[in-house]
Amino acid sequence: MIQDMLSDTHCHLFSYYKKEELPTILEKIKTELCFVQDIGTKPDDFPARFSLAKELLSEIPSFYHFSLGIWPDAQYIACIDHSLAVLEEHIVQALNQNLKIALGECGLDRYWNGNTVAHKEKGGTNDIAGEELLFERQLRLAKKYNLPVIVHSRDAFADTLKIIDTVGYNNGVIHCFAYGKEEANAFLERGWHISFSGNCTYPTTKAKRAAMSKLVESIPDEKLLLETDAPYLAPTPYRGSQNTPLLVKYVYDCVASMRATDIQSLSHLVYENAIKLFGTT
Repeated sequence: MIQDMLSDTHCHLFSYYKKEELPTILEKIKTELCFVQDIGTKPDDFPARFSLAKELLSEIPSFYHFSLGIWPDAQYIACIDHSLAVLEEHIVQALNQNLKIALGECGLDRYWNGNTVAHKEKGGTNDIAGEELLFERQLRLAKKYNLPVIVHSRDAFADTLKIIDTVGYNNGVIHCFAYGKEEANAFLERGWHISFSGNCTYPTTKAKRAAMSKLVESIPDEKLLLETDAPYLAPTPYRGSQNTPLLVKYVYDCVASMRATDIQSLSHLVYENAIKLFGTT
């Protein structure tokens, strides 16, 4: 059954890998994965990503899904109106092609933005109000077109929740979840899904592994998603290497152990959740 294969609900497949790397990855995906979602991060990146997918796959299989969104990058925060106009234009074009799309990833990142060392060294922005406005307006855009949302939230739990509550749109997933049980419950109470990536395989001490296990175990069956965020966050034992959707199996191994279930049951569960949230193409 297709549901016995694995799902990667968040990866950057057609925007970050070299073109010559992709054929081998795509060939293996056909036999190992049953759901792949390619994630947008820039206002105008969808046409190139979709075009490359069509070129390499000839006909894009129905299990490939796409999202369009703006990651909280300083250059887009500096020109919000223009960025959102471009994004909405591509959303409308995708919907006119009858593509089943999602909005994202969008959100807040207080590691790169704000008064942080990373910001000072890597060129984030101090414009926190602008970062929040870009996120809020993308949520409103998702609400306008009734699209599921993929939220990026790093070191910004309270402000993420504040903006979600301001818009009042609770339809999507908090991807690469990096908070605790209390924060997870706050999102779950509002109807959000929770997704884990290779980060769930990272804890090395007994106490940290126990805490991660309790968190993963606490997510209701119907709200659980799994991902790679490839090419980032390669799971143990490949941490530090370039990630690919094919390594999602290590996330499944880890989560299955934490939830005391088997891979087959977990793969079926995640697939059904992905289809219910993101639909079929």
